[in-house]
Amino acid sequence: MGLWKRFTSAIVASSLVLAMVAPAFAQPSAATTQSAYERLSHYEIVQGVAMPDGSVSPALDMTLTRAQLVTIIVRAFGEEQTAAVLKGVSPFGDVPGWHWASGYVAVAKSIASQKNIALGYPDGSFQPERTVSAIEALTFVMKFLGLPVGSGDAWVQQTIASAVANGVLSSEDVNVYLSDPNAGATRGLAFALLDAIFYNYQGADGKNLYMTYHDSQPPVLTVNDLPSNTSQQTITVSGKVSGDYADVYVGSDRVAVAADGSFSAQVALEPGQNTITVTARDLAGNVAEKSLTVSRGSGVAAAIIASLASSTVKAGQSVDLDVKIVDEAGVDTGITDYEVTVDEEWGTYADGKFTAGGKLGSGSLTVSYGNLTPVKVNFTIVAGAIATVEAEKDSVAPGEVVRLIAKDANGNRVTGVTFSENYDDVIIEGDRFVALKPGKYTVRATKDGETGVGVISVFGEHASFAFEVPTLVSNGSTEYEIKVIATDKDGNKVTTFEDEVTLDTNLDLVSGSVAEAKDGIATFKVRVPVGMEGLEAFFTATYWNGEEEITATASYEVLGQVADSLNLDVPKYLAINQPAFVGYVQVLDQSGNPIEYGDSYEVRLTISGPAYFAGTSSKELTLDVSGGKVPFELEPVDRYTEGTITLRATAPGLGTVTKTVEAVYARAPRNLIVTPVTTKPVTAGEDEAFEFRISLTDPQGVPVLADENLDVTLTFDHKEADDELLVMYEGQYGDWVDVDLRNGKGTLLFARGEREVTVRVESRRLTGTVKVTASASGLVSGSGTLSFAAGEATAIAFERPELNVLPDVDYTLTVRLKDVFGNNVAKSGVRVEFTAEPQEYARLGSAFRSYRTTTDAQGRATVRIRLVDYVDDFKIYATATLPNGNTVQAEADLHIVHSVARSISVSTYVNGALRTSVQAGDEVQVRVTVTDSRGFKWSGPEFEDRLALGGIDPEAINDGDKNDPLPRFVWNDSGRYYEATFMARKEGNYRLTVSDETSLDTVSGSTTLRIVGGAPDHVGLIEEPIPYRKGEAQQITVYVLDQYGNKVQASNVEQPVDFDISVSQTGGTYALVRDTATGGGRPSATYTIRRYTNSLRLWVITDGDSATITIDGIPYEMEVKK
Repeated sequence: MGLWKRFTSAIVASSLVLAMVAPAFAQPSAATTQSAYERLSHYEIVQGVAMPDGSVSPALDMTLTRAQLVTIIVRAFGEEQTAAVLKGVSPFGDVPGWHWASGYVAVAKSIASQKNIALGYPDGSFQPERTVSAIEALTFVMKFLGLPVGSGDAWVQQTIASAVANGVLSSEDVNVYLSDPNAGATRGLAFALLDAIFYNYQGADGKNLYMTYHDSQPPVLTVNDLPSNTSQQTITVSGKVSGDYADVYVGSDRVAVAADGSFSAQVALEPGQNTITVTARDLAGNVAEKSLTVSRGSGVAAAIIASLASSTVKAGQSVDLDVKIVDEAGVDTGITDYEVTVDEEWGTYADGKFTAGGKLGSGSLTVSYGNLTPVKVNFTIVAGAIATVEAEKDSVAPGEVVRLIAKDANGNRVTGVTFSENYDDVIIEGDRFVALKPGKYTVRATKDGETGVGVISVFGEHASFAFEVPTLVSNGSTEYEIKVIATDKDGNKVTTFEDEVTLDTNLDLVSGSVAEAKDGIATFKVRVPVGMEGLEAFFTATYWNGEEEITATASYEVLGQVADSLNLDVPKYLAINQPAFVGYVQVLDQSGNPIEYGDSYEVRLTISGPAYFAGTSSKELTLDVSGGKVPFELEPVDRYTEGTITLRATAPGLGTVTKTVEAVYARAPRNLIVTPVTTKPVTAGEDEAFEFRISLTDPQGVPVLADENLDVTLTFDHKEADDELLVMYEGQYGDWVDVDLRNGKGTLLFARGEREVTVRVESRRLTGTVKVTASASGLVSGSGTLSFAAGEATAIAFERPELNVLPDVDYTLTVRLKDVFGNNVAKSGVRVEFTAEPQEYARLGSAFRSYRTTTDAQGRATVRIRLVDYVDDFKIYATATLPNGNTVQAEADLHIVHSVARSISVSTYVNGALRTSVQAGDEVQVRVTVTDSRGFKWSGPEFEDRLALGGIDPEAINDGDKNDPLPRFVWNDSGRYYEATFMARKEGNYRLTVSDETSLDTVSGSTTLRIVGGAPDHVGLIEEPIPYRKGEAQQITVYVLDQYGNKVQASNVEQPVDFDISVSQTGGTYALVRDTATGGGRPSATYTIRRYTNSLRLWVITDGDSATITIDGIPYEMEVKK
């Protein structure tokens, strides 16, 4: 029975008996029946009929018998071999074994008997030669397929409806094959009906009967490659087909196939992207298909299309950057020599990949080609995989709870991790770690299957020091930070150490030689002198706690400066309508610091975007660069084109650096910018100048040119600026013009059309920093800082040469190097020895003997001192050997006292009444009470000379002589206070201070005093000279003044004040005064300042070369603006 199993599922469950029908015929088209015959015969399901003339004919007009129908169905379902095996069996009395269809009928009968289905007629016959109708043929196949058929009187209609519902036939098929369903079926109609069923009906696997039982393989189709883009209107599609194929289509067009299977076709292309589909189909319906994409365009680059494979990138990860240069139709031109630029902080680009840097956040890269609009591609960098584990503090004490942190390879924090360890003395809860004993503990972090480990340090007792020293390069200018780290015996950092550490080194100390540690680290700054390359830098760190000394020594190699890379320093914007762009290129050494001197490098600058190098029509420029910054200028391609400019600097062996600049339309000047050119302090008194530039920007910060002549006022914030500073600026014709300072202010001309003005400032004797502010009418002011250094050291001096101290108390004494003018000299490394007399009662440093140290970067040397009161008076000496070989000495007198000030109370009185606001001319009494360190109040004249007044200049009091000393304090025995008296002179707000100037530890008290104008005395102007432009009205303000030149308070002007004013000129034709900005005027006039007001605004106008305003006989000079 096994032979039958694979066939029984297709056998119907009901009787296969077919009814007798009338001999009428349905007629499908001849083409349809012929096509069906060809397919059926191709798969050997039907055969032709031998004709009397010996030929074989499809015999499509002949009828179809029951034996023939069963044969077709058995063959269609792949049971030909089973029928061959059963040939000779006589399944029915009227189907003897010799009958040609005996095997086919036997297959059907055997299956029917298994399913209790009657295959023949009730009389036991099969009637193999009886003809069938179209509906009978359909019913027979549907039962074979296991599909429901009709019953009863309407069985025909029900069967047809079931065939349509189950996809056996379509409605169109029904109209063709079953228009008269009971008509007798010709071979042609039966072939067409069965072929439609076999071809169109699909099983659960989606295959039809031909595919399932006869042919499951599609044709083999090969299509030749096409270019991805072309500018042609048509293209030839060619290929080859093999196997059992019936037809080939290119698109919707059927194409001819040669005997060898080759084919070709011309396809019209639409502008843009075209998809061409080639299809090969066999008779069973198996299909082979190939699709090709061709883009049609002009081939001329028109735009850039760029995208990253992923816009979210892990730090350190590389992702593909897809770039296409397309034409106007969006077709890829195949151009690959585009440029990709990305700021180094975000990552790098090479070989089609963007590699993210270590910085997290959102950034972008720029793709540019020729004059096409550059494209920005945005991305977000997130943390990478776990690389290590750290504690929130780099070292902790036993029992101290600390938070654990997982980081990626770039130091970015990774969240959502799980921490673990394997120690008995460690507890971890979440991200909290605590160890009970000193040591080093390995901790593991895990996330998403990734793991990282780190070591957590838990420190013990302080035992030594470690040094953290960067790469040292001998350039004489770079300041390096040296960290001295307190450690235990195992090298763990002791974060609780916060005492003083002394550093000795053969480098130049920029900071002091003594520093107080914070969180276990003492920080120092050094410079490496020129000429030390190849030598060793030595460091010795020392700590003494009064009982033991902890010291450590280390040495590090000093490298010479080696050119390593390039740097571009450029503004963010280029103004296309008024360009004022200056950029700088410089060479950096291996530490990232500027090369100060050395070989020259040929640096090639290139531009991508709407700009040229100034004075050319070129986007390339070659510069020779060695030490310092070398400037270059840009100008826009025209006054209309905005966009992104990409600057690239390249030099052999130094790599490439890129920066982007936005070309924008600038607005009117709004801001004054002060930019230092000099980077180091210049020496006072040595004809050295500190140089800075003044430039202009619009409200968005775009550099612009001056759109008119501007009078820029420079204000130097130093009371001695007039006497100590020499100021000049470079005029529009290249000459240097002096700037006269009055009260720290001077004016220069910023000429129309100029980009910047260079200013040079020399100092006669003034040292330190001076703030300079540039201001002009209608513009936002800008400021910068000038720095002046002292000359060579010629002396050393104590900061305070005579002091009172308490016995058995630690103090710190400081000496400073001085130049010939008495300025402090900032020079480190000068050896200083402190000694005392008598030495046996003075502890210097840690012992009762001399103490040696070196000066720090500020030229200071310090010593801790403690005196024993076996004697009352001591002399302390400081001896220094200067760099020029000279030895100099300073001394200080120290007196042991039993009381020093702890607090000082200060108040001011006028005529015995407490006052914080006084008028000029009032006599002011400053009263002071002092409480000492033991809580007692000082009394008696013996303390008079220990108090000093401050917070007010001699010019503001008494006669106004700046060389007069400030008043001293005397004891007022009746009032039980100390007092100092002066006459208020100059209006202003003052913070009066009183200090014990003999005490080493500064103790002071203070109070606020306001001086206002006194009684009306005369009228006049406050500032002189008055600047003016020829032919333009200049506003002046006439004030009511007291006898010292202060403005009188309006409330003190109790009567109207009349005054005479006149204007005269030298050269020109007129000089007039008037009370409005416009209109006429007179050479002289009388005006009145109303009561309870203190000023009157007037205007003067003249065409003279100079002019003088005279008010009540007092002349005031006018000066033409430059």
